[in-house]
Amino acid sequence: QLNTTPFPSSTDTVSSDLMAALGLQQLLRLSPESDDPHAHSLDTAIRHAIASLTVAQNESGSWGWSTGSPKGDRYSTARTAWSLALARQAGYSVPDRCIAKATQYLSSQITATAGGDLESKAMILHALSQMGNSDFPLANRIYRDRAALSKPGLLYLALTFIEMDRKQIGAELLASVDRRASGAAGTTHATPSPPPA
Repeated sequence: QLNTTPFPSSTDTVSSDLMAALGLQQLLRLSPESDDPHAHSLDTAIRHAIASLTVAQNESGSWGWSTGSPKGDRYSTARTAWSLALARQAGYSVPDRCIAKATQYLSSQITATAGGDLESKAMILHALSQMGNSDFPLANRIYRDRAALSKPGLLYLALTFIEMDRKQIGAELLASVDRRASGAAGTTHATPSPPPA
């Protein structure tokens, strides 16, 4: 999980556990219908996490920093929506209303986020793209200013382009992250390539 807050919230913990269980299920190629006890344990954990997150969603479509908090948090909501989108992609039932409300809330947060806050916009946009609501013009605008993004911001943007089937752009952004991590680029960034068409 990509983390932009210093301490995980209880909501983040549940969504992280959900993503971890889904990842293990895929890695081990364990079908929920399998007789393998590990498959049963993972399936139970996934279903429990989905139920917990669905119940904890606020009427606004958001999730709070702590489970059950009525005050919505855009970062926790983005990560929670991501985890539920992954669960749905894996074949698990996630209520349509839950996804629709989360989409509406995150879309409003894109508008409410200050124009210069590219980190927040990249993270929210990634969550929306995972739920099938890509915004290529916005992704393109963030891409043009990608030099201002942190490594987590670049990763969110890369995953967004990959989700939109712009894998070449996603690969370029991942390579940029790798250069920064290795120190090959120093304190500067690579010369920007032309924006995606």
